[in-house]
Amino acid sequence: MPAATVAAAHGAFNVVGGLWPLVHLRSFEWVFGPKADVYLQRTTGGLLAGAGLAQLAAVADSEGPKHARRIGLVTAVTLLAVDWPTSPGDGSGRRISSMPRWKRGGSPPGCAAHAPRAAVRQGGVDDERVVTAVSAPRVSRGAVRPASGQAPSPRPVALVEAGFRALARLRRAPALHPRGLTCTGELEILDDEAGTWDVPWLATPRRLAATVRLSRAGGLPRRLPDGLGLAVRVTDADGPDRHLDLLMTSSGRGRAGRHLPLPRTDALRGPYSSLLPYRVAGRSRLLAAFPRRTRQAPVPGDLRSIAAALDAGPLVYDLCAEAGDRSWRRFAVLTVRAVLPVGEEDTPDFDIYAHSVRAFEPGGALAAPRRAAYRGSRSGRGARREVL
Repeated sequence: MPAATVAAAHGAFNVVGGLWPLVHLRSFEWVFGPKADVYLQRTTGGLLAGAGLAQLAAVADSEGPKHARRIGLVTAVTLLAVDWPTSPGDGSGRRISSMPRWKRGGSPPGCAAHAPRAAVRQGGVDDERVVTAVSAPRVSRGAVRPASGQAPSPRPVALVEAGFRALARLRRAPALHPRGLTCTGELEILDDEAGTWDVPWLATPRRLAATVRLSRAGGLPRRLPDGLGLAVRVTDADGPDRHLDLLMTSSGRGRAGRHLPLPRTDALRGPYSSLLPYRVAGRSRLLAAFPRRTRQAPVPGDLRSIAAALDAGPLVYDLCAEAGDRSWRRFAVLTVRAVLPVGEEDTPDFDIYAHSVRAFEPGGALAAPRRAAYRGSRSGRGARREVL
């Protein structure tokens, strides 16, 4: 297997493994067992994701695979050295197994048999410990479980901002999606026969001007799969100067896969997802864009091939939101027409928090670290202009 492919795969693995405890700590602890220090776990996850991003960025250079290999080896050895002596014990000198909890006789979270008191009323120190653990109040996720009388530590938002700032400074470009094509576009709001959305900007069928950016998340060599980005700014969506930004990344199709980025080599092969839900008229709904298989298909995911496809004709995407049964319901059609002759320094700063509209806003999940990532990326590449 080519060294560049191995480096890209290892980098992607580290990114996913590092982001897991940041995105959903409960499932992470179910698989790997409870963590005594949540702040430390998330800090380690952030550093691991940063190492993975550095590996992905290094692949583009001729000497990159060697650097990526060194980063991977040092990261693996460091994690092993840190984890082995500090794995939680039970206070008696015995180590707790790192085997997933369900394999040690436990049961998944939410199960009635997760930690029944009847199972621990057998006397002995270990049984008392289980009772204490079951009856202890739950500490909010994202904070260190403190000793009595101490306040929990804040979430590692500053670490996220610093990591994205460093990566953007290294790349002299946005930390993620460093290169892209800025294009003209048009958004057609549809008259949905399934009923209204109760969202002001979707209330009337109409056509709106749009600015679209098509990009590659990791900036990997053109022949390697990469996360493909679709950024859309809908001009005057909710009135004069009230624009709407939508950011989506190539993803899977299933109920779990639609929440995870999926590297691809074909820009029209599968959906693009917001990964995290929006609040649409008070309801939590994931957003997605489904590309239509136009006559240009297949379209390789590198920027040169996408530009050539746009020269041959527009690219069309169906924009959808999740319905109550997790199926997709279409609300608009996006048409991407032509590449604009603008440099990367003149590309609009897409920001879903600065550009949202009434009853159609990003959800609260990971809002603080995402805002920090935007700030870090902008400051790292020296962007001093305001978000337009």
